[in-house]
Amino acid sequence: MIKKALSLLFVLFFVSSCFAATSTDALDFVGRQNYFLEDGEQHELNPNTKISYNEKDFWVVSVFLGDAVTFFVPLEDDKELELANGEITRRKLVETAYSLQLLQKVKSLFLNQGKWVFSQGNSSFFNNLSLYFKEKKGKLEIVRGDLSSFPEIQELFPSADSKLDSLSALSQQLSVSLSETVNTEATVFAEPDVNSVSALIDSYDSGLELVFELNQVFSELSNEISDISNSIARSDLDSATKFQMNETISVSDNFGYVSSWNQSALQISSSLAQIESKASKDSDTFLQVLSIREKKNEAAHFLYSPKESISEKTENSYESLAGLASALLGDPNSGFFEDQEAFAELDDNWRKATKFYAEAKYDIAIDYGKKAEKNSLSVFQAGYAQPDTDIVNEELLITGLAILIVLLIIIYGIKNREKIFSLSNPGGDEDVEIDAFSKI
Repeated sequence: MIKKALSLLFVLFFVSSCFAATSTDALDFVGRQNYFLEDGEQHELNPNTKISYNEKDFWVVSVFLGDAVTFFVPLEDDKELELANGEITRRKLVETAYSLQLLQKVKSLFLNQGKWVFSQGNSSFFNNLSLYFKEKKGKLEIVRGDLSSFPEIQELFPSADSKLDSLSALSQQLSVSLSETVNTEATVFAEPDVNSVSALIDSYDSGLELVFELNQVFSELSNEISDISNSIARSDLDSATKFQMNETISVSDNFGYVSSWNQSALQISSSLAQIESKASKDSDTFLQVLSIREKKNEAAHFLYSPKESISEKTENSYESLAGLASALLGDPNSGFFEDQEAFAELDDNWRKATKFYAEAKYDIAIDYGKKAEKNSLSVFQAGYAQPDTDIVNEELLITGLAILIVLLIIIYGIKNREKIFSLSNPGGDEDVEIDAFSKI
């Protein structure tokens, strides 16, 4: 029974995976199978993975011109790819994809500058820093004991000890936070969902806040250590002892590192703070463009793509409205079409449909396209005009009579050529000669 259940689960998983669209399918859907793109635009999957929302998977294709993103095409991965439905769904998906792109840019920028705080290497650094503060506290206790003859200096130590405890705890928290953020980051970029970006940014912010707090407390400790060091320097201890004590309590060797990471954290925080607001604001434009391109795609399919209504009604002679309309309008014998009224309307409506499509007035283009489709089918189905039998017979009769009359004239002329000749030459040559001879 268990084996059968496992087999069934395997079959279900296999079948569902067969229906799942690939990244190539998503790119082809946008770039090859449809008409979303304008000339010069390119498209890619960034992030190159599905984004989850409401327990569904979506591909979000980025469209860009040069280095600038133009808009996004969110596609639902369900049996066959289709545009994601619903304004909220589209917004969530677009904002998520765009936020991930912005995050990746911020990370790459600071990584290249060696300022990206969130790494396992830095996690190890702050873990070691926590141990350093613990050890430093122990060393301060030794120095404090050696200053038993200077109670006024000993009074400065408790506050420094407390801050060392805080710094050790903060460093340990920061170490854990950085490690967890690195893991969260990897998961979010590999398997993002619409809520994970906010969670990742929150994780970044938590780590940065710890850096800020650590730097603040460390700065206060540094000032207190400086006060202790100055007090020791003013005491009547010998120079060697003073030097040794100040070396022991100094924290300057690590203060520079913490201060440097604090500066980086401030810059990272400033960049991260802009991501969510920018993603939200720019998504308004992206969604508007998507809406326009969706209309463009609808109009282009209506005018130029194969249509079952066209192929059926033309007996598979033509597949698309564009093919049928162009063939009819380019027919050298168009003057013989039976339905000349529909042909004239087709010429006007198709010209307007393509004109408004080129002007991005897609709703109007579709309206004229529908009229052109009706006209073209009417012209095609009516075919060429058939000759009128009565007119043909009358024309043949007149032509035949004309030919008969010509033949009769020719025959008459042949039979009476002598008479015709004599009429055209009265008296003849012989009579002229006789008349001339008789006068001599």
